[in-house]
Amino acid sequence: MTFKNTIKNEVLKREKKDFCNFFSFIFFIFLITGGWYYYNSLQPVNPKDSHNFKIVEIKKGEGAFTIANKLADAGVIKSRFVFILEALRTGVYKKFQAGEYAFNLNQNLHQIFKTLTEGRVVYHKVIIPEGLTLWQIAEVL
Repeated sequence: MTFKNTIKNEVLKREKKDFCNFFSFIFFIFLITGGWYYYNSLQPVNPKDSHNFKIVEIKKGEGAFTIANKLADAGVIKSRFVFILEALRTGVYKKFQAGEYAFNLNQNLHQIFKTLTEGRVVYHKVIIPEGLTLWQIAEVL
């Protein structure tokens, strides 16, 4: 092997090492950014707001994707993607119940899952005046 070939091989090894180091660094940055995004998406939309509620209706048979879209559109969750991933990871997507829910903006993702799986729906108070007929009661309801 000549001196030129030895230097050429050393330069190629160095370039390959630099290339691997660069992509390792980029991968590490993506990993850190993705972890931060995932963790941040598990947190409440507004941790200090305990007074505002968002009403969301979940119909029977709606899946995790539809529920994620409804919650994101209402501003209850930060990320549809993380909602679906967590629902699949924890297995709660099978236990979601239909109903009309009131979500507080200071609920984190796992509290939202608990609300959806336990069926903590909004109750509406209905007053039926005395003396109404069955048909009149049906109109009130």
